[in-house]
Amino acid sequence: MKNFLVAVCFICYTSYMIFSIYYGDTPSVIGIIIFIIVAIMCFAVIAEALDKYSMNNIDNNKSKTKAAVLAFLFGSFGIHKYYLCDEGSPYLLFCWTGIPAFIGIINGIKYLCMSKDDFEVMVEKNKKILNGKILNSKPAEPYGNELPKREPPTIRQTNTPAGKPTFDDSSYQFKMKYYDRLKNLSLFIFPVFERLKYNKDLQKEFDNNPQRISECIGYDMVQILTMLYDDIRSHPLEAFSAFLLIPNENSYIINNRTYEEIATAYHYKDYSVATEETISFYIKKEIPNSIVSGNTSNLVLPALLQYTKNPLFKFYADALNRFAKLIALADELATAKEQENLILIYNQIYSPTSL
Repeated sequence: MKNFLVAVCFICYTSYMIFSIYYGDTPSVIGIIIFIIVAIMCFAVIAEALDKYSMNNIDNNKSKTKAAVLAFLFGSFGIHKYYLCDEGSPYLLFCWTGIPAFIGIINGIKYLCMSKDDFEVMVEKNKKILNGKILNSKPAEPYGNELPKREPPTIRQTNTPAGKPTFDDSSYQFKMKYYDRLKNLSLFIFPVFERLKYNKDLQKEFDNNPQRISECIGYDMVQILTMLYDDIRSHPLEAFSAFLLIPNENSYIINNRTYEEIATAYHYKDYSVATEETISFYIKKEIPNSIVSGNTSNLVLPALLQYTKNPLFKFYADALNRFAKLIALADELATAKEQENLILIYNQIYSPTSL
């Protein structure tokens, strides 16, 4: 509705300016200012719509020829940039100058002259940048509460002037090395999860509801936990690690929490109730495994992505597989039972409809 009202205002004020000039009337200063404000608002609405188009089509293959044609025909508005998942708003903002049209022609010629490999490298670079924007646009604020302010647990005491204990990595059950591994994993899996939520083909299966897709991701992650361990309560570190990575109200808890905050929270069991509630929620959640005919695995999205031949299947499968391996190595050692379960999980992830 907001976008519609902005468009109507823009059309009305544009008509007013045209008729004023046509009949020889000089538009008032206030009229000109209002026209400029409405025009900027209209450009912002259009830029937002084109950015959403880029996000929704980030997984589609890009064509050199199509990009060149768009650059030649619509270079003034930067449509070719949005098609290639690049930044096109400067073209849109200065389209009235004619300069973007000239640059668009140059870009079109450049695309046609590029080799296929160079073109694909450029597109993948644009996608990586756009993935980062999607991820960074959603800050993590779990349950809307900050962590309690506590002194970190320590073993060593030093004679500091303030008499406070010095930070000591060995005092934490949640090790720095493991935190770094979780952060590195998050850099790979979070963009994949965001791409899933805004994938056009997948949204059609879930009535255009990204929240339902997030719930399916969380469901799959918890199912992996239950396949790894018969009793999750006896593995609090693994359960807490999964809790940090599971999508929760469009956020990820590990995103903007420091190692000291998370290690202290784990030590004092600040998130123990939230962890248990989150895991229990997904265990009890009724998501039919038969959402795809022939799905014999415990997971939902791998079967659906494979069945619909969605290009995100391989990315999502890799994300779940890496997640399973890291959880199994939370204590830096995978037992024989965990290794056996990892093989089962691997088969369910990569061959969900042909077990």
